[in-house]
Amino acid sequence: QPSGEQRSLVVRFSAEAEDADDISPELMGWAIYGITLTAEQPYWEGALISRDFVSVAGEPYYGGTGGTGYGPPYVTVPGASTSTATMSNPGQVPSYPIWTLRGPGTSFQVGLDGHLITFPETLGADEWVTINTDPTDQLAIDNLGVDRSADLTDIDFAAIPPGASVPLSLAVSGVGSVGISILP
Repeated sequence: QPSGEQRSLVVRFSAEAEDADDISPELMGWAIYGITLTAEQPYWEGALISRDFVSVAGEPYYGGTGGTGYGPPYVTVPGASTSTATMSNPGQVPSYPIWTLRGPGTSFQVGLDGHLITFPETLGADEWVTINTDPTDQLAIDNLGVDRSADLTDIDFAAIPPGASVPLSLAVSGVGSVGISILP
């Protein structure tokens, strides 16, 4: 679009049309070929929407009780926290999220408006797990490419309805973070 907005559609080759050249392509230097493409999923996709949320434990900045300096305790916390998380789907069909759980943490729970997914395993500081909730590709994969689907205990996958904004249910035991991505 002139505004810079883009949409995409994933297609695969299906068939080639009958060759009906009136003039040999070798003489013309070019040829037009008719092909048929098939869309496995018939909806156009918009740009990827991603958000990250971190636990609200905060980190000591300087001074105060428990610190090494003087003055009152000062703790910094992120602006986007797990306690106030929401996600919107500007599309026209339901959108299934892809969750990314990043350590360090000893357990993670994510979900849409009460539909929960629990990953009760420990992740180190450089480890992560991605959970795809799309019914055509439901899978949990870690940073080493290992399938971790069997480690999920609560599995209540849900979609974000079209045009809706839903509250996210996020809980992290530790100082890890949670990311959510959708293709509207």
